[in-house]
Amino acid sequence: DQKLKDALGSNDNWEALLPDRSNQMVAWREETAGSLSVDPGGRLRISQRLLPLGIELQKFGSSAISDNKRYAISGVTANNLILGYQTVQDYFARNEYFYMKDEEKLSRPSYELFDSGLIAGSDDIASVYAVHKACDFEQITLDSGYRRPEPRFVLALGMYNLQRFGGYIGRSQLSSFNSIPASKGPNRVNVSLADEAFVLVDRNNLNTVVGQSFSNSADAERYLAGQLATAPATAANWIVANRFELAN
Repeated sequence: DQKLKDALGSNDNWEALLPDRSNQMVAWREETAGSLSVDPGGRLRISQRLLPLGIELQKFGSSAISDNKRYAISGVTANNLILGYQTVQDYFARNEYFYMKDEEKLSRPSYELFDSGLIAGSDDIASVYAVHKACDFEQITLDSGYRRPEPRFVLALGMYNLQRFGGYIGRSQLSSFNSIPASKGPNRVNVSLADEAFVLVDRNNLNTVVGQSFSNSADAERYLAGQLATAPATAANWIVANRFELAN
C-alpha cells in the first residue's frame, strides 16, 4: 500500500497537460521545487508504473499477494470540488502480476496495456456569451527622440483580417477564422495506429463471438471465466485471441 502511495505522490508521475490546440499568450513563471502549475483550461495527468489498477492481481514480482489484490482510484477532488476524470493506461509486464503457463509466456505479448492512473479535468472551452468591442489604434512616431502622437484611427476590416492571419486570434480554438481552409498543397494521407486489443473467438472458426474488446488479455480471460461459470455450454469453445492475429 505504501509503495503505491509513494508512486502516486511522486512528482515524476504528475504532468500538466495544455488544452488541445493551445496557443498560449502567457508563460508560467518558474515555481518552487515540488510544485506544478496547471493551465486553467488544461488537465492534470497522474500515471504510475508500479502496478496495474482496477484489476485483481495474483502476485507482485515473484511474491504471492496475501492482503490487498486490487487497487483503484475512485474519484478526484480539489478544494472540496469533485472533478471529472478518465482513466489512462500504460504498459505493464503481465508476468509480473499474474501467473502464466510457459506456453502463455511465449504466445502472449511481453507487455500489455493496463489502467495506470487518470487524467483529471477537461480541456473543453465553452462560452455562454460573446462581447463585441470596437478597437481603434493610436500611432506614435519617435523621431530624433521626439514623441509625436498622431490622431487615432479605426483599423479597416481588410487590414484587420490581414493582421490577424496566423496570429493568436486566428489560431484560437474559439475563432471562426479556423473555418477558412488551408492553402492548397499535396494530398494528405491520414494515418492512425489502432491500439492492441483482445477478443473472444470461437476456436472452431476463429469468428468473434462477443462484440466487446479488451485492452489486455487478463481482462479478456476474466470475462471468459465469468461466461464459463454462467453459461458453460455456450462458452465452451471460446478462446482469447489477439485481434491483429485474426484474418478477418
